[in-house]
Amino acid sequence: DSFWWFDSEMACDADRTLGQNAEAEPNDSCELANRLGVYPPIPATFGFLGDEDWYAFELPGKPYRTCRVTVSTCAMRTAGDDDTSLELYRDCDIGTGTPSGLIASNDDGCPNPAFRQSEIGLDLPAGNRYWVRVEQGPLTAGTGTYHLTLGVDCYPMVRRYPEAWDDHAEFNP
Repeated sequence: DSFWWFDSEMACDADRTLGQNAEAEPNDSCELANRLGVYPPIPATFGFLGDEDWYAFELPGKPYRTCRVTVSTCAMRTAGDDDTSLELYRDCDIGTGTPSGLIASNDDGCPNPAFRQSEIGLDLPAGNRYWVRVEQGPLTAGTGTYHLTLGVDCYPMVRRYPEAWDDHAEFNP
């Protein structure tokens, strides 16, 4: 508990970004992206087969600093959540809604292989904005729900468990 508390104190509120409480349509291009934050996890829905959703987040802090970022549809998964595929981008051309600078993508990769959802975890420079595209995975038959989480850890004393959305979640102690 002491390590968890110390890590929480060092990470402080500067590393916590707030997002929307739920998906807001339309968000089918990077220029219409919903705000994704460390809190709260976003419940969302694929409205039709082939639907895609966009989210954007900013990493606070100085550009020379790196933070461990985890974008996941696994961490807060609930029964009935749909199969997902994730892509993380560096840039978005506002005006055309065209993303560029693909950083990472993942389809059907979770710490627990029984989950069909996806997760991307990597170190990114702070002080930048990033875009996430969530698409329906290949096991999707129609419409469905999913839960998108963002974990940001700029002080890596404690790492998160796969079941937790963040390293400061109650699962860790």
